[in-house]
Amino acid sequence: MTSLIGNPQKSQPDPAPAIRAFTLIELALVTVIMLIMISLSTPIFSRTYDDLSIFSCARAVSQMIYLARQRSIFERKYYRIVFDIGSNTCQIMAGLPDGSYEDLPERWGRIFRAPSGLDIHADREYVDFSPGGFCDPAVINIVNKKNKCLSVKLDHITGTVDIHEKKE
Repeated sequence: MTSLIGNPQKSQPDPAPAIRAFTLIELALVTVIMLIMISLSTPIFSRTYDDLSIFSCARAVSQMIYLARQRSIFERKYYRIVFDIGSNTCQIMAGLPDGSYEDLPERWGRIFRAPSGLDIHADREYVDFSPGGFCDPAVINIVNKKNKCLSVKLDHITGTVDIHEKKE
């Protein structure tokens, strides 16, 4: 059929546009590349997680030390942190007038347990805190399975806590 101007009209509709898709080989290649990248990055993430867990444990021990010292000063009582090396735990205890120590009844007396894969080694069984702010000098080492060690050092005069990596 012709139009009035003389241009013929199309009697057939336009063919469907070509659909562009990925082939199975292209998809498999991308999957292999992603798997290689994941396998290369997994040890990095594992190492980062190990470092994070050991630092988190050292920080928790240092916060317990800080808490025991602060409570000792503010309440004018003796406090003690007891380290149980066999079970990898430490606990804050309150001093009684007769010189003995008791577990704290509230949430601050809970036992802190090191996460699995970490060991707590202290150079003494306990650290005493006096109402004057003084305490026993102590070094607490937190060691992971790969023998990386963070050392938590307590200054007996100032009560400050330093965390640093211990080189073996």
